[in-house]
Amino acid sequence: MPRGERLAAALRAAGVPADHAPVAGTDQLRAGLTDEEVERCFATTAGFVARRCPGA
Repeated sequence: MPRGERLAAALRAAGVPADHAPVAGTDQLRAGLTDEEVERCFATTAGFVARRCPGA
């Protein structure tokens, strides 16, 4: 199982909300993605934080 999936599973097992959305064709630095794809990744992350941490 890839590291990101293991981390998300461990967080969930500890009762911590976690989403994991792998992006095909890239690594954790988003190498190889277009600017639009990178923006979508960051928007998804920002949305997660906004839902989980109101006022952050």
